[in-house]
Amino acid sequence: SWVKAVGNKPERSEIELRAPQDCILVASDQYFPGWRAVVDGREERIYRADLALRAVPITVGEHRVKFLYQPWSFRIGLWLSLSGVFMLAISFLTRLLKSEPPGRP
Repeated sequence: SWVKAVGNKPERSEIELRAPQDCILVASDQYFPGWRAVVDGREERIYRADLALRAVPITVGEHRVKFLYQPWSFRIGLWLSLSGVFMLAISFLTRLLKSEPPGRP
């Protein structure tokens, strides 16, 4: 069995591992709402370990685990920002199409 950190950023960490039996991967990072775990492309539930750490069940074999920090507040803010940009673009295009070409009386 082995565990290898592939990437580590504040909002994302990635781990490759080989488990000789079904087990639980415990990340030494703090459990906090907004974290998601993706094991081999499928989202998995994150459990609390030792009250403060993140834990994910792992089956026997080789796996790639991604932890992604995507809190709802970020998703809502992103959605609102993109909606605002879209509305501004529609408003700009509507005014541009309604305006008369220069040189007409």
